[in-house]
Amino acid sequence: MTIESINSEMISEFDGNFSLVDRIFDKENFKSFIVNPKEGTSITIENCSFVGCKVIDGDFSIMKGTVLKNVTFIDFNCGNAMHISAEAVLDNVKIAGSSMPKMIWIRPQDGIPSIRNKQNNFLDISEYDGEVSITGFPVDRVKINRNHQVVVKANLLETVDWKGLGLSTLSYWKMMAKKASIESREAGIFSMPPKSGRNYERSMKELNILRNNGYI
Repeated sequence: MTIESINSEMISEFDGNFSLVDRIFDKENFKSFIVNPKEGTSITIENCSFVGCKVIDGDFSIMKGTVLKNVTFIDFNCGNAMHISAEAVLDNVKIAGSSMPKMIWIRPQDGIPSIRNKQNNFLDISEYDGEVSITGFPVDRVKINRNHQVVVKANLLETVDWKGLGLSTLSYWKMMAKKASIESREAGIFSMPPKSGRNYERSMKELNILRNNGYI
């Protein structure tokens, strides 16, 4: 079965908002999965699970004005990435999988660097093995796996003596700190560099140096 859009499954509320509640989607195909509330309205997805689902066109976006509460995504195939606005509310959301989705990408939707939604948020990615880039979202409200994800503070750009510690000027971790600075001003969460990358061993050695010196 192919579902036209996640929006076609939602219920319209009397106040103009929409909701999707108490649903389990198991190995369903969606033509599109774009949750983009109109200005002044909201969309709530609550007590829902998406297990082994796929987005046919590969577009997955959750925009500001969306509230996800008690929602689980497991092995969700949505092409290149799950795009989630840092302004969306993620209240007890879990994303898990070994190869799907390929990436979790959370960042400020309007491009203004800041941390939003410090309350009523909790995101669990501890059972996700893919690529991660999270900025503009409170890092202390994200459960990670230290073997796969790293919290990188933006102030590493100023506080770390990169040359003195023998770290490359093109260090992967320096680039992640710069990204965190541009998109959140405080900190971001990023995946380990790919093992297939030519600088993987150097990056992991540098990570150990930063950890041993208390920077990460």
